[in-house]
Amino acid sequence: MQSKSSRRIQLTGGSTYIISLPKSWVRQLSLNPGDEVEIVQDNNFRLLLVPKGLPQDVKQNRATITCENLRPTFAVREFIAYYMAGFMVVSLLCPKMKAEDRALVKDTVRKRLLGAEVIEEDMSTLTVQFLVNEKDLPVSRAINRAAVITQNMFKDTLDASGTVTGKWLRKFKKGTTKWIDFIFTLRDNLP
Repeated sequence: MQSKSSRRIQLTGGSTYIISLPKSWVRQLSLNPGDEVEIVQDNNFRLLLVPKGLPQDVKQNRATITCENLRPTFAVREFIAYYMAGFMVVSLLCPKMKAEDRALVKDTVRKRLLGAEVIEEDMSTLTVQFLVNEKDLPVSRAINRAAVITQNMFKDTLDASGTVTGKWLRKFKKGTTKWIDFIFTLRDNLP
């Protein structure tokens, strides 16, 4: 849940600028006087405050998009908005979204947003991580992702047996190309 508050900048000691932190935020995180807070500046000069010692998942800045009957174009806009806001991991939870709509969202997000990599996917969930460097995607998660891609390709092959068409072959080729690209990316980023 995002919240907004306004604070005045104060000058103390003639050369130090300070602002007070919202009491509710401090209490929510059980912070005390003397605790350290990391200050991160994004490309738009916004500041993000992260208490030191928080679990890594909290620092990753996760967001979730939920829907009932979400249009693919709206989902793409939501992904772009979270990307621009600096979120590292964005999940789309949409059990009623059609497979072709989910594929459109996935392909559009990967093409339009730098470093977008699908890290989890099933019939109702699509999770994208925006990778800044190779350390953002642990090898174990990358190997697991490659296994899921392979499993989905195998399932598609079994589903299509007996009804192979040109459209199906193009889809299979596209999936195979993504899998090979992912494996090469993994190989190139291993220490």
